[in-house]
Amino acid sequence: MVEAQTSLEPQLARACREIDGAQYRIALLGPAEGEERGFFEMGTGSSLLPENSNVARTQTVSVTRTLDTLTGEAMPGAEAIFLTLDVQGAELMILAGAEDRPGAADEGSGEGESSATPGDL
Repeated sequence: MVEAQTSLEPQLARACREIDGAQYRIALLGPAEGEERGFFEMGTGSSLLPENSNVARTQTVSVTRTLDTLTGEAMPGAEAIFLTLDVQGAELMILAGAEDRPGAADEGSGEGESSATPGDL
């Protein structure tokens, strides 16, 4: 599990204790490693992308990590990894950081589904 909101770390730690083999990382995923990016925190609607609404939010700045880097650290040598992304519209941006995973695809949420490999970006 990867989560950008540090406030959710206790829940992630608890889930990992209950799920055999589960791991978590607190990180902001992005298309490139080491970029400073704004992150808009607003509960379950938190995102790299600002929501076009008047809902209260907090903007923080974090350094991005890529899917390739995090999966390489967490599961070195793994041939196939299944991931599900809930990144509030930033799916293609996040998948751009999966160049070492050529089968990566965005299956969408059912709301205007799309499928792409990082090379399509």
